[in-house]
Amino acid sequence: MSSSDVDSPETVNIRAHVGDSRYQENILDFALIKRGLLNPTLLRTFLSNYFVRHHHYLPLVPYFRAALTDELLSEFVVQELYLLTAMVIVASRYVNQLVNDRCWKYMQQLISDLVFGTDPSVGTIESLLLLSEKIPRMPGVNTKCLHYHEERMSWTLIGFAIRLSYYLGINQKTLISLSDCMDDATHRQRLAWTYCYMHDRQESIRLGKAFWSRGSGLCFQNPDIGASMLESSLNFSTLSISNGNTDDYSSHVQAQIELMQILTNIHDTLHPSRDRTIALVYVGEYYRILDDYTRSFTAFKLAWQQNSWHTFPLNETVSIAFHYAKLYAYGIALQSHLRRKTTKHKEALDFPPNERTSLGNIVFPRGLIGSPDAKFILESEKAAVDLLTICIAKLHTGGALAYLPSPYYGYISYAVVILIKIVFTGAVVANEQQNVMSLVRRAIAAFVELAGTADKQHPLLRRIDQLYTLVKELWNAEGGATVGNNSNNTANTPKRPRAESGFSGTLDDTDHLNADTV
Repeated sequence: MSSSDVDSPETVNIRAHVGDSRYQENILDFALIKRGLLNPTLLRTFLSNYFVRHHHYLPLVPYFRAALTDELLSEFVVQELYLLTAMVIVASRYVNQLVNDRCWKYMQQLISDLVFGTDPSVGTIESLLLLSEKIPRMPGVNTKCLHYHEERMSWTLIGFAIRLSYYLGINQKTLISLSDCMDDATHRQRLAWTYCYMHDRQESIRLGKAFWSRGSGLCFQNPDIGASMLESSLNFSTLSISNGNTDDYSSHVQAQIELMQILTNIHDTLHPSRDRTIALVYVGEYYRILDDYTRSFTAFKLAWQQNSWHTFPLNETVSIAFHYAKLYAYGIALQSHLRRKTTKHKEALDFPPNERTSLGNIVFPRGLIGSPDAKFILESEKAAVDLLTICIAKLHTGGALAYLPSPYYGYISYAVVILIKIVFTGAVVANEQQNVMSLVRRAIAAFVELAGTADKQHPLLRRIDQLYTLVKELWNAEGGATVGNNSNNTANTPKRPRAESGFSGTLDDTDHLNADTV
């Protein structure tokens, strides 16, 4: 993205700057400006970029506090050093790498000061959460180790935010009755703790780590799925349209909470520990649990399908999170079937690919419908297909794919992995294999295309590398054979497309990922 994209007046309706000398004095006193890292004009440009491209994913600031005039910006500079610095870091990530690196270095100093006794604020907690889902560049880290460092940093920043929340006592604010009179500061504290809880569950489940926060939930009044619109406007009134916001961010937060609660329950019942999951796999008790989740998914869909947010891509991100939750639940059926079959036929699988039957004939000898797990495997396939369709048709086409919070790249990659497994294990017939791999090819091509214009540390680059590695390993494991039979295919192993930025960006680069060659 060029600087003209953010400077263009069409990108955001910025209110006129007020030329009061008092406001200018406060703005010039901002730490990043005093240190020579940016000037007031660049600061306003980055803030405009932030509110256009990033604010709606994590709406921390209600409309009446958005720092888009000199008057509000001067107040923000004085009151929100941490949050304003984090906004600049996020907005400059793909616009000005030099500014991003320097501002991130200063932010690291501020975070260190917190460790050694600087008093935190709610804005401090919000800044840590913002950085946890929009990880800054780390130019000093080897790209091969970058994924590990980013995941650890994200998880650690969330944990730090939660500990500071306990220190300030804002975790108790969700217990306040909605009938009580609450000021804007209390609403802000409730929202900050809500984000802490959601980020903790989201990242800890994704990374397989323990939860940072104590307790079982948010303890909101009447949290059931159903009357979601009304309750969201009460729980998060500062983000509702009635408070001047451009969209109903309050209901968007409510939808995320409900999805995160479902995801947390899936984790607690199906994946609480490795031993428990293995026991479910061999005993088969997960059938009853998955039936219960089917009811929850249906209830969520009925409650929210009529709701539509005007801001792109809020509808799409909620849908992606919904399909990922379905994948996380129904995916255990495919994994269970694979584990049981590979354990039973372990000796046969030890033979070289050219001396044994294909993986498809071992895992699904009578086809998918002949398996007791067919119902939920088909559900997981549908969820993955729907997720990737949204990614390609909506996010990529609309230009939002490059600016998503980092967890969404994990959701999309997980859907690709599930579909690749379904094809390689012969769970679908040849014609369906072609359709599935065509979708996978288009998704990877979308990643490749964006990676050609992004910096070398963009999460998309590592996702592409991981997906190609997976396909190559599965290819080698099957000896280049078509999954549905034993015939060998002489086509070459998939090769990663190369470019100066890491990968090239044409669809032809991924043509080898079709069903005929996999």
